[in-house]
Amino acid sequence: MMTPITQARACRKYVDLIQGISGKCPNWNPLKRIEVGDFGQFDRETGQFICEGNIYRDEHLASLMKDYPPQVDEPEYEHRIDTNFTARMSTLPNFGDLSDIVYKSQWKFKDARAAFLVMYRARKISIPRAFLDITLTSGPREVRGKNIVTSVWWCPAFAMYMSNQTNEHVRIALRAPNAGSGQETGWYAEGNVGIYQFGSLPNEGYLPLFHLQNIRKRNPRPRRDGRPPDEKIWASTDVPWDELDDDGNEIPDAEGEWYIGEK
Repeated sequence: MMTPITQARACRKYVDLIQGISGKCPNWNPLKRIEVGDFGQFDRETGQFICEGNIYRDEHLASLMKDYPPQVDEPEYEHRIDTNFTARMSTLPNFGDLSDIVYKSQWKFKDARAAFLVMYRARKISIPRAFLDITLTSGPREVRGKNIVTSVWWCPAFAMYMSNQTNEHVRIALRAPNAGSGQETGWYAEGNVGIYQFGSLPNEGYLPLFHLQNIRKRNPRPRRDGRPPDEKIWASTDVPWDELDDDGNEIPDAEGEWYIGEK
């Protein structure tokens, strides 16, 4: 018998699923402002990001960062992340009389916890690659050892979903903000018995996804391509918790103890 999952554990499990498949971090509260250049940590209990500062405003880095303003990409129609045990159907759902649909899709889930994240017309904002590259060689030391938000995704509409460990068929549609016919605008969903969050605003008002990275050494073993084994790279920040069960609880080892960090 399944026990209800708490809000904090649902957040942590969702972050774990999305980050595990993509290396990027979902923002469980997409109205919470997270900016490019923020640095901080994951909250181990909830999976949410705790900001400790921003390199664009840091007293040691602000003057340098003026030469590297955030880079803004053109919006993309769809930015989607599906986790394991999620089958996105190739056919588009039919919503009958629902009009003015600008986006629609459908998924099938099995009995394992799985998730998806959809962003409509998402715009990526990033720290320029040129700055990240110099930090790997002669860049400022203040950057080293920090977990830095190197990219964020803003969008006017998003859909987050985590399955309920049942055979689910979830269908979603987004209606244009100026849709007529007296029908409700925004998201429409069917079959969503799991944990979900949907939102839509006329402008880019949501931040559902960000990339938290730090500098570390590449695989220390010799590489076939001839690159030195101690080459530094920007890599996705590891989550601070150990393996989670389907309800977002850490799984103890055989002695009933939890591992923190490397085993």
